[in-house]
Amino acid sequence: MQPTISFEVWIIILLFSIILVLAFYFAYARKKVSRDEDNAYVMALKYMAEGENRLAVEKFKEAVRDNSSNIDAYLKLGTILRNEGLYKNAIRIHQDLTLRGNLEPGELIDVKKNLILDYWYLGDYTKAEYYLNQLKDNKNLIDWTTPYLVKILEKKGEWQPAIDILNKSSLSREQKGKFKIAGLKVKQGQKLAENQEEKEARILFKEATKTDHECADGYLHLGDSYLREGRTTDAINAWTDLCKKVPDKAHLAFDRLEKAWFEKGQFSKIEELYTSMLQEDEDDLPVIIALSEIYRKKGEYDQSLKLLQEAQKRDLDSDLIQSQMAKVHMDKSQFKEAATLALGLLAKENQIKG
Repeated sequence: MQPTISFEVWIIILLFSIILVLAFYFAYARKKVSRDEDNAYVMALKYMAEGENRLAVEKFKEAVRDNSSNIDAYLKLGTILRNEGLYKNAIRIHQDLTLRGNLEPGELIDVKKNLILDYWYLGDYTKAEYYLNQLKDNKNLIDWTTPYLVKILEKKGEWQPAIDILNKSSLSREQKGKFKIAGLKVKQGQKLAENQEEKEARILFKEATKTDHECADGYLHLGDSYLREGRTTDAINAWTDLCKKVPDKAHLAFDRLEKAWFEKGQFSKIEELYTSMLQEDEDDLPVIIALSEIYRKKGEYDQSLKLLQEAQKRDLDSDLIQSQMAKVHMDKSQFKEAATLALGLLAKENQIKG
């Protein structure tokens, strides 16, 4: 007699089979959902890279509906909205993420960085500063937060805190950082000068030119400060330093120097300066025009025209040269030549507008 399987055993086998089938089914369903979610996220990234923002938004929304723990999808969705000018929508998404208690430290930093950008472009610098202050002491983020904090402090007129922040970052060792620090020192100095604290102001102007040797405003304001105290020679020296050290911005000091040397009865000094600068760079157009103007005022018309004609042969800015030549011809009573040059300039202008 063969042994038979009892009814209870059959029930157990049946239940086990059902459980096994359900397990396989749910595993497959989970895989499918995961695959769909991954597909939506990948497609969203693709659309974002291609600039198809509307389609990217739809796919990112689909991805976060399928998996609400996909923080990157939320962040990128907010980024697109910000780039589209929908700052408040972006803020809402990023702000909601800060309420989650299970974010990784790196994820929370990314959320706050996005909130900073959201509020920055919205123009709410107070809120942007709030989140910047939470990140500014992170050594890995100093260089990222510094430009934003400096601009905010600059808007508030808090020059020294802005300088202190810059000095803590690697930007202080780069030319653009030195340029910024020098500019902030000049603004500090201007504020002191407004309060008649000229000596203290000059200290800052000098510091600015030491920080950035090409800080034109530092030399200009240093000379202005000396002039306000009647120290014309010191003012001239400061402006001359600008001409020698920052020749491409030397023209900013020309009027000041001409007036100062004229008042000292040493107007020939400016001619000497312009001549020496042309020896360094014969194509320095602002110097050519300025020296030509000196010759014109002295009545040395032929010398003035010769200088301009030589510059014209070297294909320098013909409009400026023609304009200056017209003035010289007018002074020489050569009205036909002056009119021809003036009409040529007018025709060019009309052609550009047309």
